[in-house]
Amino acid sequence: NMARENTVILYGRVIQKPAIYVDSNTNQITSGQITLTTLRRSYATSELILKGAIRLDVPCVFSRNEKIIRNQMADIEQGDMVMVKGSLCTQESSRRYICPYCGNEHVKEGAVIVYIDPIHIKRLETGCDEKEGFELLRNNDEISNQIFIFGTLCREPSYYTNEESRKKECQFQIATNRKRRIEADGPDKRTDYPWVKTFGGLALECSEVLHVDSSIYINGAIETREITQKFVCEECGQNFEKKGYTTEIVPYSIEYLKNCNIPEKTEEDELDEEETAEQ
Repeated sequence: NMARENTVILYGRVIQKPAIYVDSNTNQITSGQITLTTLRRSYATSELILKGAIRLDVPCVFSRNEKIIRNQMADIEQGDMVMVKGSLCTQESSRRYICPYCGNEHVKEGAVIVYIDPIHIKRLETGCDEKEGFELLRNNDEISNQIFIFGTLCREPSYYTNEESRKKECQFQIATNRKRRIEADGPDKRTDYPWVKTFGGLALECSEVLHVDSSIYINGAIETREITQKFVCEECGQNFEKKGYTTEIVPYSIEYLKNCNIPEKTEEDELDEEETAEQ
């Protein structure tokens, strides 16, 4: 059986006061949500030391555990710096969009919501403005945004050139089995389906090595980015666009475990490695 690892560590600045939802009939807390600004670097060295350009992301931390919400989330304020440990979760949902021309409602089925379900939330600093928060994040970039996850590809990799940046990218979806049971999801929800995105040389490598049923282990970070979705209104025929966010895993390193097309090393490759090691 595939190992089940899905651990997320975040250190970030709380963007706004947590949203806490309460059942109006029972007065019970049903869910709580905080959004953080986190910081990562664009790549890691072979020693897994983070280098390169600074990237800011805004992952969502969402819980339906009343004890965690009441004891660890409810007192958090905007500007607090918090440490979160949890798991990356996905949930299928429908999203509603209103045509700005005629007001017709569009329902997009199969949309995937991605969030971090927390095991623990700890407040470390209080009341930091954006500048103070950025300095703290920059001094803690190694721990601000981390994910360690096993998964098996459930779609073939898509390798392409980004139209805006002209960079080579490879995108694929993995199925990852839950190590911890989330009570609010019930006993039947055991698997999550996040997307993974790689760049440059790693993107080319993934496109050649990976396929459906390839099993991998990722050491990486969580990327959030704004996307634009295009619609054609079924009622009035007008084209319109809506902004949204997508959340993906960006690997610093990938271990190829099972069913991967790893090329066999030739004698020439082995000699090159020996020469490199001696230099």
